[in-house]
Amino acid sequence: MKQSGLKRAIALFMQIVLLLSIGSSVGCAEQSVMDQISYEVKFFLAPDKVLTENHQLTEAVANQFSLEAEYKPIDVIYLETPERTFQSEGWVNRIRWKDGKKKAELTCKMRCPVDGEGPADILTALDRVASRGIDPRSDSCSLEVDWGCSQMTLSVTWEDSGKFKDYQSLEQFNTEDAIAFFSEFMPTEEKDWNNPGWGTEYLARAQKVGITMSRVKGILEDTEVTFDITTIPMDGAAEKLVELSFKADSYSEAAEKRRQLAACLEESGILLKDDALKTQKILDAGLD
Repeated sequence: MKQSGLKRAIALFMQIVLLLSIGSSVGCAEQSVMDQISYEVKFFLAPDKVLTENHQLTEAVANQFSLEAEYKPIDVIYLETPERTFQSEGWVNRIRWKDGKKKAELTCKMRCPVDGEGPADILTALDRVASRGIDPRSDSCSLEVDWGCSQMTLSVTWEDSGKFKDYQSLEQFNTEDAIAFFSEFMPTEEKDWNNPGWGTEYLARAQKVGITMSRVKGILEDTEVTFDITTIPMDGAAEKLVELSFKADSYSEAAEKRRQLAACLEESGILLKDDALKTQKILDAGLD
């Protein structure tokens, strides 16, 4: 082989090696991010089929899922403007107080719909979030995919806890206290979302929307499940939402257990085959 031909061959070989190296590093980076994601599978159940008159789960459900005896109340406050400013941008601001706990839980979520239900679709959603200036690999936040009956949603979540004055429940918070409590916690990513101070500006205009839900845990085979029963006031009446969920550490675990649970619920005739928009329903009922 002539020297010029040899040089071209060497150059081509080096390009191939470089491309393979880049592809490998990208694949490793994607797998690293996927390993950070936890999963929460959620199904909504038909209230008229699973609730008794006193708004607890029927004996059949209690037996099927080996329910604990105690239902625990959880107070929840959402902070949102009447125009749904935060929700329209994908943000959710929540304060939650579990019965028996001394501190309230503060949670801020950036929610991004996933167009599909595969790992590649999740990575695409992560890219969309990153393009808006959120680092999904940051130690300050966590990644979770909410996987419903027909929709996945990626949540980037910031969490903290705190005790405010001598309050014993969120019912004692007025709107000003709730805003002050949350404003100290709001992450920089939300504060400066569209421009510097964006988050705190709209938080100052927010209203407090509060509900109390009831939670009970159970077991299906080897999986711990959680039932949340939420009452949403609707023009003098009330709508009941019954949500059944479980958590998983990997996509494969979530997918397999989700398939098994869906089949079980369908066989029992209690599955609602849509994804109820719980937060939206709560805001609809509580915002002026």
